[in-house]
Amino acid sequence: GMADLPCRACHATAHTYKVEHEVHRWHMPRGKHIPAGHQYYPSLPCHQALYTSQEAHPCMYACTLAGGWDKNSPAGKHSSSSLTQTVAVDGLADSYMAFNTNYHDTGLFGVYGVTDRDRCEDFAYTAMNEMTRMCYDAPESEVARAKNQMKATLMFLQDSSHHVAESIGRELLVYGRRIPKAELFARIDAVDAATIRQVADRFIYDQDMAVASVGDVQFMPDYNWFRRRSYWLRY
Repeated sequence: GMADLPCRACHATAHTYKVEHEVHRWHMPRGKHIPAGHQYYPSLPCHQALYTSQEAHPCMYACTLAGGWDKNSPAGKHSSSSLTQTVAVDGLADSYMAFNTNYHDTGLFGVYGVTDRDRCEDFAYTAMNEMTRMCYDAPESEVARAKNQMKATLMFLQDSSHHVAESIGRELLVYGRRIPKAELFARIDAVDAATIRQVADRFIYDQDMAVASVGDVQFMPDYNWFRRRSYWLRY
């Protein structure tokens, strides 16, 4: 019977999900300019390591390397993240952020942005190019910067009782104990550029992903476009 059938762990499958606002679909003639304020929200997540995996920390570095930016931020072209520099200088989005979420049995790493239909393809190309670049090129200088930034962030969060309580609960649920800062910093220092490339090669290089977007998605590239840009052709 059904009870005798073997069970397998659930896994993510490649998919593209688009939600187009009704005002765009029915009330605006195709090819006409959408009024200002109608934005496009793309999200490009990839499967990554579970929380207790040794690859979890390198994925956090990859998120730090990708960075984040808002048009009201003064950093822009002076940011240490190459993705932030490109997005800010070329005006590819109003804001974007890299995210890294770990669970007990899986994880998500990717980039989320806020842009419009005229810039969505350029933003998608830049985000995919930066994510894929980690498979080929992760300079030691950028990795060292990511390490220092992660350490500074961890120490800064100690000033917030909310974040302290959250980290205690998460570590007790995942590891069964509180992780000392010395041990956490040792894990951070143990990661180098070769580790970043190795983890990116496993989770990004020529791998399926999920693409979700909400807004004016008329000019959003299709899934095959994103899938093709998960690797570079180099000879």
